[in-house]
Amino acid sequence: MHILIQTAGASIVFIALGDIYLTVLQGGSVSWVSGRLNREVWRLFRGAASILPMNRSRFLSYAGPTLVALNLITWVMLLVIGFALIFLPALGTQIVASKGDTPTGFWTAIYFSAMSISTLGAGDIVATTAPYRLLEVLGVLIGFSVLTASLTYLMSIYSALIRNNAFALSLHHASTDTGKFIEVVARLGPGGDFSGGQQELSTLGMELATLIESHHIYVALRYFRLASTAYALPRFAFLTIDSASLIRSAIDQERYGTIVQSTSAARLWHGGLQLVTGIGGRFLPEELVDKHRPDEHDEQEWRGHFRRAANRFRDEGIVIAPDLQIAEDDYVALRREWQAHISALTDYLQYEWNEICPDEQKE
Repeated sequence: MHILIQTAGASIVFIALGDIYLTVLQGGSVSWVSGRLNREVWRLFRGAASILPMNRSRFLSYAGPTLVALNLITWVMLLVIGFALIFLPALGTQIVASKGDTPTGFWTAIYFSAMSISTLGAGDIVATTAPYRLLEVLGVLIGFSVLTASLTYLMSIYSALIRNNAFALSLHHASTDTGKFIEVVARLGPGGDFSGGQQELSTLGMELATLIESHHIYVALRYFRLASTAYALPRFAFLTIDSASLIRSAIDQERYGTIVQSTSAARLWHGGLQLVTGIGGRFLPEELVDKHRPDEHDEQEWRGHFRRAANRFRDEGIVIAPDLQIAEDDYVALRREWQAHISALTDYLQYEWNEICPDEQKE
């Protein structure tokens, strides 16, 4: 019986350490505990947001910090419980109180385990044999390592969040604070001159790559849903991929070939596609993506969006594609590749579509 209890304890310790390794050290991996915890807690937040009287966006903005805190608490609790089960059979024999009788209950084992993991070592209960002294030292070393890794993880994820928010805010300002993504492309080529726009695209693409890696390594970052839609993941994902789609279809491909065929434009397109179908797709329920597969009504909205973009570019002095019907069809074909993922991401993070794309309305 004692062997089974200690085996269970060792298994729990192994699960906790494995999850910490996958989440903090390796990054981007499918973690055993925290990944499921993140999904379930977010599901609870979504459910509560629909019935609580307080502002939905403000309430959901607490989800990200709550998830990070719960991950850290869960790791510590698993380690404490795991070591407690290892120590439990030895209470009163190889682990004894400094004075008086030694309590042999589970909560005493929890107390001794917590003292070891936290490196406090009160000294009122001590290990008297070499194997359990070594286990106690092992608990101290693991506790110290987990504390250090947790602090590093916290600092890293909030540094990544700052970069994420700075990127989103920069794009919001590029749209003249309107959230209308047509403005981004229009202002890359004022008066039809894209000479300065290529450098802007290059910078945008590099910042996007950094953001994608942040979301790849720190999975919890995807659940930081701030109250302001300017920082919304679906919004800046839509902005980048839609801007790339318009560059590929709406403007004259021959006149502006140097920017259309540039590495900068390719980086923006493929980066945006990876963000919505790769990073976003890994934590979106597959059935939610299927639910948002576009229909004919959606495509009509896209065509209207394209025409508004073409008119805005013409007004700005940008030479648009000579055959607008072919260009419009090209835009629709490009948008089919990513729209379902953007819509699913918008739904999953509890935004309305007109918050993500003010130019379009979904019924």
